[in-house]
Amino acid sequence: MGTSAVLPGRRSRSLARAIGALLAAIGLLAAGEGAAQAAPAPLFTYATMDDGVKIALVVSYPAGFTPGERLPALFMMDGYEGGAGAIDTSYWGDHYVLVHASVRGTGCSGGRFDLFDQRTAQDGREVIDSWIAHQDWSNGEVGLIGHSYPGLTGFAVAETRPEHLTAIALSGLIDDLYRGESYIGGIPDSGFPVLWTALARPESEQTGNLPRYTSETGSGNPTCAENIATRPAPNVLDDPILNGATGREYDTWWASHSLITNLGAIAVPTHIIQQYQDEQTGPRGGVMLWQHLPAGVPKRLVLTNGVHATHEVAHPDEVAWMDCWMIDHGQNCPGGIADPARRVQIHFETTGSGNNPFVDHINPPYESSDYPLPETDWQREYLHADGTLSTTAPSAGESGRSYVSSPVGRQGYLSGAGVADSTVDQAESALDSAFTNGYGRVTSSKGPDELSYSLPFNGPTTLAGPLDADLWLSSTAPDTDVFVQLIDVDSQGNYQYLQRGMLRASFRALDPVQSDTIASGPFAGQIYRPYHPFTNPTLLTPTQPYELQIEIFPIGHVFRTGHHLLVKIHAPPFLDELNAYSSDQPPAVNTILDDPAHPSSLLVPFLDTLPPITPTPPACGTQTGVRCVQPAAG
Repeated sequence: MGTSAVLPGRRSRSLARAIGALLAAIGLLAAGEGAAQAAPAPLFTYATMDDGVKIALVVSYPAGFTPGERLPALFMMDGYEGGAGAIDTSYWGDHYVLVHASVRGTGCSGGRFDLFDQRTAQDGREVIDSWIAHQDWSNGEVGLIGHSYPGLTGFAVAETRPEHLTAIALSGLIDDLYRGESYIGGIPDSGFPVLWTALARPESEQTGNLPRYTSETGSGNPTCAENIATRPAPNVLDDPILNGATGREYDTWWASHSLITNLGAIAVPTHIIQQYQDEQTGPRGGVMLWQHLPAGVPKRLVLTNGVHATHEVAHPDEVAWMDCWMIDHGQNCPGGIADPARRVQIHFETTGSGNNPFVDHINPPYESSDYPLPETDWQREYLHADGTLSTTAPSAGESGRSYVSSPVGRQGYLSGAGVADSTVDQAESALDSAFTNGYGRVTSSKGPDELSYSLPFNGPTTLAGPLDADLWLSSTAPDTDVFVQLIDVDSQGNYQYLQRGMLRASFRALDPVQSDTIASGPFAGQIYRPYHPFTNPTLLTPTQPYELQIEIFPIGHVFRTGHHLLVKIHAPPFLDELNAYSSDQPPAVNTILDDPAHPSSLLVPFLDTLPPITPTPPACGTQTGVRCVQPAAG
């Protein structure tokens, strides 16, 4: 939920503006009678809610806008700079009016701030139906846009079913604040969720709103000062950090603050972007929300490898989506954007920063009608005592393998393409150099605190979809946390870290009704995404076998010739990109069983066709978001 999400596309737009300025300077952009009319200055104003609270807004007009013209609007609402920041209308094609709002209790908005509460969603609905739709420039049609925090807020607003809402294009989403962010697998995360809530978001709000606080639209306008002075104190009982620290089990608080709870209310065309290595809002939310949208809602899902900011690679697609439903009203939309047979777009092997179309390499998408892909060739790969994976079930002579599980795992991962193993600039300190060069080798080397299982491939092999690790485990401790890591190993021994899943053993209880299952084929009815209630934790009886169904987040990756899949099992790492798991479980010896009565396995989504990729494989560390290291020998 990084603050770069506030103004989508700022890097690519800055470059575009620089190119435009250069062309103008050398006379290639002539100003004359046919030149577009400059946009009117942004309007800083307020909308009054039904309880009297005033919400700060900024309205940005497209180039060439003339008074009396009626246009559709795109609306974004967040607790960063919100109503203090104008939006570059050219980013959306210069045929929309853009409205940016500060959620209540932030910026110059009045009222009490509560993170992800329903009152904020209601405010958004009122801004759409009672304010935007009644402006003299509005044609009555409104779309919701936003990435990360604005995306989460926008989705919550859409769930209130505003009368004038026409379509949404949102990304950086969390479906369930407990399962997808704060307690993945029931394991508390004291990293990004806490730091963002307590520090990053408030700091971004304050710095982002400084222009409005100090300008004539802010301090010179008594409404801003009055709103800030009269804000009620935060609701301690609704504080996310307090609830996160005390609510170790899933309950009504988590449900009431999660988008998945009211998902059934979405009724407009929906576009969602998701990155497999999203280090902030996670790799789960967009896929989950898209899959479980009500039947009949037009929808489109764009997937790619990448980090939180990689959503930019799909921005042209979301612009086409909004134009399709807001301008063309779903009729004769160009490029097949509304074709249900092509509503899933998967980009493989994206390279570069992931948010600059001028320098990134983005392969054409693999297209399909649904997700998981209906053409998926599901296979169950069994874990064996010799460290291999195969479709052959274990034999009676296999007895399992053991590893030492510690309170804090040795492994550590950073986000970004090659970030942990890039060449260190000479200007960096010796400490930075030691950390950067040693990090991958120390944490990825073999040791007694992990198990490894290998699956070789005969040629290029594609995995596309979520996975389920069905592990039989016995432990010497009454509880233990299990982390599963998927790695691509090339012929030189380089590790490319692809995806992970985890589960606290005491939360192993499974709800098969709410679990997602394969729709058809030989594995029809089998669980590919387990649903755990995360209530009433039940301790283990030491040394007794228990079945753990572990959700592994979606993957989209091509294993090139000479590569193989490596599955590692160990304690949660001390650092997982921006996440820091608070495992604190007692030391234990854990055994992964692999006998006929306890057949541990991995349900894997193979794709029989190769997606659009380049003939030459991307070099180690160049795929966006995919960390690549050379582990220590041994």
